[in-house]
Amino acid sequence: MAVKEREAEAVQEALEAGLELESRGIGFYSRAAQEVRDPKGRQTLLFLAEEEREHREFIRELLESLKERDDSLLKGAVQKQRARKDTRVFPELEEYVEEIRDSRGDRKILDEAAEIEKRSIEFYREAGKDIENRDYQEIFRILIKEEEGHLALVRQMADYMVLHGVWSGLEDYFANE
Repeated sequence: MAVKEREAEAVQEALEAGLELESRGIGFYSRAAQEVRDPKGRQTLLFLAEEEREHREFIRELLESLKERDDSLLKGAVQKQRARKDTRVFPELEEYVEEIRDSRGDRKILDEAAEIEKRSIEFYREAGKDIENRDYQEIFRILIKEEEGHLALVRQMADYMVLHGVWSGLEDYFANE
């Protein structure tokens, strides 16, 4: 088996594991959103669940291109992901109307979310470390950057909660991005 084929196979295996990772993230954020009473917290967690869904779709497109050995599909999926991030417009968010009754439970959710994002970053970093093909490297760079953005969001939310005892809104995070 040629080096290029082995590398494609390794990337395919990593992406298949990534699908499972993203699916678990969707489940975690969706369940956590049901537990949070605060509207801003719920909105943040649902936003993160949707982000994980988009990552899962991106990975599915990449897997399709790898299985078909079609570099144009691979490049198209990468370009589509870049464009999605460049043109995203975040909706207006509702005014914050109530404080969290039990911010300790919500803080625990944010701590677990941070751990999930850190593990995701490490997974994608490890999966891509020995990859030589630039297109394949770019896949892992994109996924790492996405997860790093989630980690930054979760950390900012946790810091805000420590200081104020309530959730910060997504609009605060994206205003500072």
